[in-house]
Amino acid sequence: MLFAQALRAAMFGVFRYSGRSDRLEHWTFAFLSAALIVGAYAFIAAGVRLEGVFLLTLLLTILWMILAHIALFVRRLHDANRSGLYMLLPAGAASVLLAGWLAEIGYADYQPDYLADYSWFVFQIGRVGCGISVSFLIWIFLNEGDEGENRYGMAP
Repeated sequence: MLFAQALRAAMFGVFRYSGRSDRLEHWTFAFLSAALIVGAYAFIAAGVRLEGVFLLTLLLTILWMILAHIALFVRRLHDANRSGLYMLLPAGAASVLLAGWLAEIGYADYQPDYLADYSWFVFQIGRVGCGISVSFLIWIFLNEGDEGENRYGMAP
């Protein structure tokens, strides 16, 4: 798969959660996303006002990129013969992190007393969980996928 083909497959595979994607497609799109983020930041730092059509275009592009990344992550997990539900691991850890942080700063008044007493511990568990789950996903995304056919289809 060529660079341009990989980029096109990632950009237009926004709502395709079945099948498999290779490393080239994943990292090409990641680098394009990083370049767009740096470009948008440069515009903002230069004093360009975000209003009107420019703001709407930027917001729609961000939404498109987020949806494309989610679909691409799921297909990349399929390439490693893993379920797309592995994407929920960082979300669960982030929920624990958020609950601990809110209890620690005293924002969540409705929490049980034990959460207020152990909020630092809950926050640290969330941090460790986020680190482990994101590291696991990065390890999967860096490794080569299964050769040949797996339960999600033929190799890309």
